[in-house]
Amino acid sequence: MNNSENSNGFVNEKIWGAIGLATKARKCLIGTGLCVESMRANKGKLLLIASDVSDNTRKRLVKTAQFHKIPYTFVDSNKGQLSHIVGKSGDCAAILLTDDGFAKIIEKLDVKIHITDTEVLD
Repeated sequence: MNNSENSNGFVNEKIWGAIGLATKARKCLIGTGLCVESMRANKGKLLLIASDVSDNTRKRLVKTAQFHKIPYTFVDSNKGQLSHIVGKSGDCAAILLTDDGFAKIIEKLDVKIHITDTEVLD
């Protein structure tokens, strides 16, 4: 395993850990419909989108996040992995963190956080 694979695995584990803690603390919302509804009410701090969402779901989530200026990122996990992390059956396309502390944990990692089409926080 080379260094980039090792660091990528470390980042994924940190993200999964933060999602797990946020779930236990009830500081995240799970599922596309609930995430979109909450973003429209300006309740989110960071949107996490699964890597294998459909094009229509991706557009819906991204456009809503951009319109309401909620940062978002695509995680290196599929819908099945995300649902397993949060303890749900079925698939989970999106998770919306509602707490600044958990959002900052992920923002500090080496992931691209998008705000608009062109603006990326590094």
